[in-house]
This record gives sequence, structure tokens and C-alpha cells, in this order.
Amino acid sequence: MTWHLTLLLPAALCGLGEGDALADRCVARNELAFLRQRGVSDEDIAAALPEAGDEAERCRAIWVKKFGTPPVSAEERAKQMRFLQYRGFSGEAIRRVMRGANE
Repeated sequence: MTWHLTLLLPAALCGLGEGDALADRCVARNELAFLRQRGVSDEDIAAALPEAGDEAERCRAIWVKKFGTPPVSAEERAKQMRFLQYRGFSGEAIRRVMRGANE
């Protein structure tokens, strides 16, 4: 099996959907595992990746675009947090954004 097929198969198994952050994260994990199996060091991988920025910053940018205002109720807060979770953000990044939204 050639290397590109090795990368495409896990992508298909992840249920890749366009713009789906969870599927993108799944594919990225598979690609990282593939590179590590081939002997590429973590330092070389990090050096080759473009700067994506802080996860909390990306999370906040998406939150501002979608909601822009702090939640007024517990239900609204839960809705906003679920929205960010479905996009694949970590609980820590979501908590940082929600703390900042209430300040």
C-alpha cells in the first residue's frame, strides 16, 4: 500500500466531512501516528507544521463569530459550550473562552 492510500483510509474511517473539526482532528492524529511510525521525530513534525495559533484563540474567534455575546442563562451557556465541543475544542479552551465571555 502506498503512503497516500495509508493516509486516505484512516480519513475515510474517521467519517470525514468538510469543515468538521472532529473529523479533521481524527485525521491529524492518524497522520501524526503514520509519520511517527516512519521514524519522523516530534521536533521535525512540529517544525514542519504551520503555526495554527493558540487553541483558545481559535475557539474564541469561532465563538465570537457565532454568538458574540455572553450567555444570559445556564441553558444558553450549555448551548454555546456544546457548539464549541462539537467543533472539536478541548474542555480547557472552551472554559477559557466562556470565562472571558462573562468578564
